[in-house]
Amino acid sequence: MNFKIEVVLSSVFVVMMGVLSGIPAAEAQMTIGGHVGFVLPLVTHAAGQTTTIADNFSIGFPLGVTFKGNGHLAYDLELVPGVR
Repeated sequence: MNFKIEVVLSSVFVVMMGVLSGIPAAEAQMTIGGHVGFVLPLVTHAAGQTTTIADNFSIGFPLGVTFKGNGHLAYDLELVPGVR
């Protein structure tokens, strides 16, 4: 490489490092949590028919992810795979 190009590239590198060193580090503003559980539907009413756990046993295993921000609000995503 030409000496002049090396000096220019070195100068650009030094200036960029100076600019980037002044940027504060990002701070996390959201926390993420999760939960696992089980659910037993004791009574179900659908299509005008009521069934109990004795009529049709089923169990679900909810898996959830919670995203909590800085305030009092949290967003919860929950999926419930079931077994009959």
